[in-house]
Amino acid sequence: MWKLRKRLLESTLKTIGKTIGASLLLVVYFGSHLSFGQSHEVDSAAFYREMAVQTSYNNTDSMRLMLAAYKRHLNQDPKKESDYLSILGIYYQQKSQYDSSLYYQDRAYELASQIQDSVLLAQIIQRKGNVHKYLGNYELAMELFFQAMSIAKAQNDTKTAATAGMAIGQVYGYMQEYDKARDIISESLEYVQQDPDDRVLWSLLIERGNINTMTGMLDAAEQDYSQAKVIAEKLNLMEGRMLIYSNLGAVYFFRNEMDKAIESYQRGALLADSVGDKISYGIAEMNTGEAYYTIEEFEKAEEKLLQSLELFSELKSKNFIKDNYYYLYEMESRRGDDKKALKYYQLHAAYKDSIINESNLNKIAELQTQYKTVENEKLLAENQLEIQEKEAQIFYLYAGFALFIILAFAVYYRYKANQRHKMQLAIAQEREQGLQNVVMATESERNRISKDLHDGVGQQLSALKLALADLSNKVEGEARSEVESIASHFKQSADEVRSISHQMMPRALMENGLVEAIEDMLQQAFAFSSISYQFEHKNVNQRFDEHIEIGLYRVLQELINNIIKHSQASNVQVQLYKVEQQLMLLVEDDGKGLENKATKGYGLKNIESRLSIIHGKVNFESAGGTTAIISVPVK
Repeated sequence: MWKLRKRLLESTLKTIGKTIGASLLLVVYFGSHLSFGQSHEVDSAAFYREMAVQTSYNNTDSMRLMLAAYKRHLNQDPKKESDYLSILGIYYQQKSQYDSSLYYQDRAYELASQIQDSVLLAQIIQRKGNVHKYLGNYELAMELFFQAMSIAKAQNDTKTAATAGMAIGQVYGYMQEYDKARDIISESLEYVQQDPDDRVLWSLLIERGNINTMTGMLDAAEQDYSQAKVIAEKLNLMEGRMLIYSNLGAVYFFRNEMDKAIESYQRGALLADSVGDKISYGIAEMNTGEAYYTIEEFEKAEEKLLQSLELFSELKSKNFIKDNYYYLYEMESRRGDDKKALKYYQLHAAYKDSIINESNLNKIAELQTQYKTVENEKLLAENQLEIQEKEAQIFYLYAGFALFIILAFAVYYRYKANQRHKMQLAIAQEREQGLQNVVMATESERNRISKDLHDGVGQQLSALKLALADLSNKVEGEARSEVESIASHFKQSADEVRSISHQMMPRALMENGLVEAIEDMLQQAFAFSSISYQFEHKNVNQRFDEHIEIGLYRVLQELINNIIKHSQASNVQVQLYKVEQQLMLLVEDDGKGLENKATKGYGLKNIESRLSIIHGKVNFESAGGTTAIISVPVK
């Protein structure tokens, strides 16, 4: 029987080719030899199962061959049949046939439930979660991962528990919840040390390196990848070297070493292609496209990004399709094709909304809370069992248990209150961040349009005005009068374009600061008005944070517009001064004062929204006119 297995192993290694070296042959040969010998049937089943798992990443054709051999040695054992069906589900997952994968995992789950094998159930649940993770069904994936972790920990299955923790960290990373991702991956690294498994340890180091890369902790990321590289070389992991090249490419990218990044990404892509890993190949190609458009090699970037998009669409991987569309949007924005950029951004947003929304985030937070609650309940159950075993101290132990329950509920309810408070804070921060992103995007777009008007249309109109003025000196009579009339119209158009450009993003604000920008704004605003104004300032000659300067300028612009349109004022006083850590802006007019409906209008909401972004406050007083008092904290 051993000779038969050895011939089959050698045949398999020939099929796999260069993707598995001689060292793997030695590891499998001696490892199998040491663990078999009692029963030929059990020996063969375990051997073929191990070979199916070993080839699951490198070569799906060989994996299918090993699965067929494993199936012949199941001997109607329900545990083996369940395990076989689950590994068959992994095969279809690697083939990107996700419906088939879920079908076989469900069948495996039914058998494992019948024989009540908790360790096998945890593994199957974890594998189902992986399929939903690739499909972008994060809420369901997280529910399965937390369930698998809870069962695995109860059975002291550290490998499955740590793998589930890693998968939870991956999903948190996809949702840009990086602190949560790093916490649970670090926790899983500590947990797996109880029963060290190099393959799981390698995977966890790779994932923590990814999170550190995304949060700018590049030295820590490189350290994680270096530790993972040592393990990959020890285990002769082809996928290990592939992922390390791809991930080191990201480190080089964030260090702005684009040539190194592209070289590293492409080495990772070549290795991924050699083992048939379509997801990793697509990620490496997509990242290469990002590096190319960063250095403005747009044709190469477009080729890489469209190839990866086609692959992810074929695999129905929503998360990577979402990312791919965002890179295409960034590329077209840099290339200046706003129409294509908008189309790609809309597609990115549509996929993002289909994957992540506030309901998903709340549900996932509930899952984490439920998981912690289950852990606490298990501890309570263990304590209760110990109490029952100590019959001699039954009275005191029951009293102690009752007291423990009261304290546990008090801690639990306090914990729930803290969780609700943290969730409310997180939602408020998320809303504030969203509002800030909208405002900053608006200001960025204003700046771009301002530059386009000033440097493009404005200069062309000025040039045409000068050309017409020169032409008017060369013609006589009625023709000269007509040319001068046309030149006058061009002058008016040029002045209007200049005025619009200035309103969109005043150069005085960007170049000279808040004081000169306010002086310029007031001069232009009241130039053709019967309203007189005075502007005073003190201790504000330095530059402030760009967000604060733009925010205060827009708020004052809104207030001045309201005064001109609605106040019927004759005089306006504007004061800007800094008192300790507060920047104060006072705007006072002698008009008719605020009406009740005015305090609920769009203008006031716009002012409050802008001030909330820079943590500012506004108070209105209406007595013989209107006074607006704005305060913003500054350093």
